Amino acid sequence: MSAAWMIYSSCGLHLLIAIYSIIIDVLNIKLASVLRWFCMVEATSLPIASTLNRGSMRQIDLIDSKSGVVAIYEDRRGGRIYLEGSAIQTYADPDGTSLLSYVRLMADVLSPCKEVLVLGCAGGSLATMLHRSGKRVTVVDNNPESFRIARHYFGMAPAIRCVAADFRDYLETESAQFDGIAVDIGGPTVAFQDLFDAPTCEAICKRLSPAGRLAMNLIIPEAADTLADHIASGLMAEGAGLWIYDQIGERDFNAVLVRLPPTEHHNLRDEVYGTALDNVPWTKRPPRSPLAPYHHRQKTPVSGLERQLAELFMQRMFDIGPASDERPLAAR
Repeated sequence: MSAAWMIYSSCGLHLLIAIYSIIIDVLNIKLASVLRWFCMVEATSLPIASTLNRGSMRQIDLIDSKSGVVAIYEDRRGGRIYLEGSAIQTYADPDGTSLLSYVRLMADVLSPCKEVLVLGCAGGSLATMLHRSGKRVTVVDNNPESFRIARHYFGMAPAIRCVAADFRDYLETESAQFDGIAVDIGGPTVAFQDLFDAPTCEAICKRLSPAGRLAMNLIIPEAADTLADHIASGLMAEGAGLWIYDQIGERDFNAVLVRLPPTEHHNLRDEVYGTALDNVPWTKRPPRSPLAPYHHRQKTPVSGLERQLAELFMQRMFDIGPASDERPLAAR
């Protein structure tokens, strides 16, 4: 009897271990997909993954803004995160230099420009990097609170011109042209295919000088998605070089559209590789054509359990606790 009982117990134990392993594997897969959905950007790159260790982050402010609640976190080295809702919009060093590879890529592409229009602010790290390199920068964002956050927490200079407006309204009323345009507008609920339709892409191109450079960041749902290609078709110009840089990932990864003037597009590989793309897996390709009508893939709804797991993960990784002694920006 004792031998039979030991055999049954051993089988039962092994069965429980197998079931437990399967559950953990499923939860890990679900959690990984939810975290990509939560963070939206840089889902596979090194800066965030290597820095967000348990207890390494502290919340220093929580701000109500036009676009929703914005949380500011700080790591042990002074790097700060601008978290809008569930999306990491900015991650930068104390001096405002971005730790996100796609932002560095965009800054490198626009490095020869003198007058740059930046559509989208958040923490303003791209505008800050461009301004520090001697460019005249105009930033447009429909959330005026983002300008105050960028200046107070991310070192954005007062000399950077800030315009509080919907970027589409700004493009319609602005008559000036810029030799550099950066577009970094997005979030968990943004439908890029609707936001950057043909008229909007045409309006962006009108504000770009004939010898100008364009860099646009997009979030791509999955590798087979043709979102970037469809938007690229609206940004083409005769003789200009248009390329798409895809950050390697399965779902919700960054893609940067780059347009250069005819005389310069052959130099794109040399000037970008080895600087912005250090140790981050990106691929460069021309836009695909011809294209079938675009059909946006609907995001799979996130279940209550998955959301709770993701929220728990964020709390533990960010070590959310009492704010620091620094007075909240909202209280000023």
